Amino acid sequence: MAIRNGTTSSFGDNLLGTIGNDIIDGLGTIFDNNEIDFLTGELGADTFVLGNSNGAYYLNSFGFEANSYATITDFFATEGDKIQVFGNKNDYELINFQGGVDILYKGDLIGNVQNTTDVFLDRDFVFLAPGKTDFNKDGKTDVLWRNNQAADARMWFLDGVTNPPRVDLIGQEILPPVGADWEVLGVSDLNQDFNTDIVWRNRINGDVGVWLMDGTLQIGGAQLPFVGIDWEIAGFTDFDNNQSNDILWRNTQSGRNLIWLMDGTNPTNFAELPSVGLDWVIVGVGDFDNQGSDDILWHNKVTAETRLWSMNGTNITASRQLFNVGIEWEGLGVADFNNDSNNDIAWRNTLTGETVIYFMNGFDYQAQTSLGNISADWQMFV
Repeated sequence: MAIRNGTTSSFGDNLLGTIGNDIIDGLGTIFDNNEIDFLTGELGADTFVLGNSNGAYYLNSFGFEANSYATITDFFATEGDKIQVFGNKNDYELINFQGGVDILYKGDLIGNVQNTTDVFLDRDFVFLAPGKTDFNKDGKTDVLWRNNQAADARMWFLDGVTNPPRVDLIGQEILPPVGADWEVLGVSDLNQDFNTDIVWRNRINGDVGVWLMDGTLQIGGAQLPFVGIDWEIAGFTDFDNNQSNDILWRNTQSGRNLIWLMDGTNPTNFAELPSVGLDWVIVGVGDFDNQGSDDILWHNKVTAETRLWSMNGTNITASRQLFNVGIEWEGLGVADFNNDSNNDIAWRNTLTGETVIYFMNGFDYQAQTSLGNISADWQMFV
């Protein structure tokens, strides 16, 4: 059951869950002052929400004199309780205080867990990164599908469930028609407004444009520098930690790999990664080794190998072989599909069209679910 306030009050809220698995969300807006909420889950695996993919809750927008935070009164890791927050674990610090634990986001107190110090970032927190593809703003991963032949593009709104892991399609939005000479290159928040934008390229003249989005609606546009049609976007992430998502490009003719370091929609610098043979395809980027930097996942379409480049910014720190996936499978993307703070992998069988999600725990495969059979005419972007 979802227990949500939906509004803010200078006096705060006292939210009480039920016996069962509840979502306790005390804040209706992201930025507020002088609000102290009390969140109580009762029995069951409860999720206490201190942020979503749009930002951290309880930030003090008028400085530290203002005093806003949530008090979690009954956190029990043994029951499967979780604390949902914005960002990644490097943004957070836990400090033991008066028999409990204070939760600090970049030095700002946003929460306090009472009566226990058995709270750990790695085990108990669900991190929602700002780069998450989330068109309907519910804090869960969505995907964009594009069919160039039919000039059709549509968003799938997904509801990922942690335990047991599954992904449900709960709705979709068909975008306005865009001619077949335009292809989608990728989706990411490029202008730092916590909305997922869409990058398009004209396959005839090579123009690259960005739809700046507000949820499912286009509200503006931007132009990126010209890039030859032999370059494809392989992923987006903030490689240089400047709060702007950067662009990873792969050249499908030469095997070169290049990172554009971005300031919003403007490239400011670049970093060259080692070239890799054309048998290898980048599936996507995501933090698999839990070190705070997104890694690069590769799949070899000849040998069926899957390999991970562990990254520290733009530097490769290790190369690790993972499992083999049959050569009939193509990687569609990387994202946290079931909201457990682990990056999962989407695959499609090129013979049958079956599309599946591999639920991961770090480097390790845990389980999978099927999204059904989806024709190869459709490309997924996440």
